[in-house]
Amino acid sequence: MALHWHGGLDTDSAGLVYLMSNCNCGACFTRVFVGATGPTGPTGPGGGGGGGGGATGPTGPTGAGATGPTGPTGFGVTGPSGPTGPSGTGPTGPTGAGPTGPTGPTGPSGTGPTGATGPTGPTSGLSSLAVTLSATQNNYDPASFVPGTTNRLIFTVPSGGAVITGLISAADGSSIFLYNTSSTDSVQFPHLSGSSSAGNQFSCPQGLTAFLQPLAGVVIRYITGSVNCWTFS
Repeated sequence: MALHWHGGLDTDSAGLVYLMSNCNCGACFTRVFVGATGPTGPTGPGGGGGGGGGATGPTGPTGAGATGPTGPTGFGVTGPSGPTGPSGTGPTGPTGAGPTGPTGPTGPSGTGPTGATGPTGPTSGLSSLAVTLSATQNNYDPASFVPGTTNRLIFTVPSGGAVITGLISAADGSSIFLYNTSSTDSVQFPHLSGSSSAGNQFSCPQGLTAFLQPLAGVVIRYITGSVNCWTFS
C-alpha cells in the first residue's frame, strides 16, 4: 500500500525526525517517524568558479560607523543607611570625694599669760667695787662705796670667814649684788644685830643669821619705812 501524506519534517525533544501531516483526509499519518540524522559529510573544497583551492581574499576595511551613545549607568539605587552604633565612651562615674568634714574648733591662743614683773634693776650702769673684809664689820662703809650707785660688792674673805652686822643705808629700793670669792670661808649676816645702827642692819629670812657660802652670790635690797633696813631678795 502506497503512503499518502501532506506535511513536512520536524524533530521532537529527543532529537528524532518525523514527518508532520497537515492533511485532513484521514488517510495520511499524523506522524511518520524517520530514523536519526546521519553524520555530516566532509566539507568540500572552497574556491572560485573552477572549484580550485584559491587563497582567501583580504579582509575588508573596518567600518567607520559612529560609536553609539553610552548606555545608562548600571548601578542600582543606594540602600538605606544602617543605624548608628552605640558610642564607645561609657557614662561618667560618680565623683569619689566625700562631703567636706566640719571645721574643727579654734585652738587656744598661742600667747601665754604675762609673767610677774621682775625686780627693779639698778638706776645706773654696773658699778662694781672689790673690797677686803676683816673678821668683823659693823656699820660697814667701804672706801669708794656710793650708796644707791654702787651695785656690786666683791668680797675677799679672811681665813676663818667674816661677819658683817650692818652696811651703810641707801635710798629706798636700792639693790646690791654681794659675791664671796673665797672657796673655803663664808660671810655671816646676823639678823638685826645691835652692833650696827638700826638703819644699817640686816633683816634675815626667818630671823636667823644668813650665810654667804664660798663662791656664792646674793642680792640685798634696802627698804625704808617700817622696815628701814637691808633685806635679802
